[in-house]
Amino acid sequence: MMMGQRRRFSKGRNTIQVVTPPVPDDKLLANVEQSMVGIFYRRLGYLPNISQFLALDVHDGVVSLGGHVPSPQMAKDLLGAVT
Repeated sequence: MMMGQRRRFSKGRNTIQVVTPPVPDDKLLANVEQSMVGIFYRRLGYLPNISQFLALDVHDGVVSLGGHVPSPQMAKDLLGAVT
């Protein structure tokens, strides 16, 4: 390419779409709870009653999570299980 010449680029459009089948709320809740039980077991070495630490709700596919956990790293792991 010679000095002073410019290449022309057109802006691309992001046309990728991901479509997943809908998951019922009760099944989604069970999957999230199961993931969290595994995280608690790996971090603490035993299976506590998760409802003592967390409030978990699923409505129309949206997961709501609240509560307290023993460490910031566990909070990060639990949020990773939800996303």
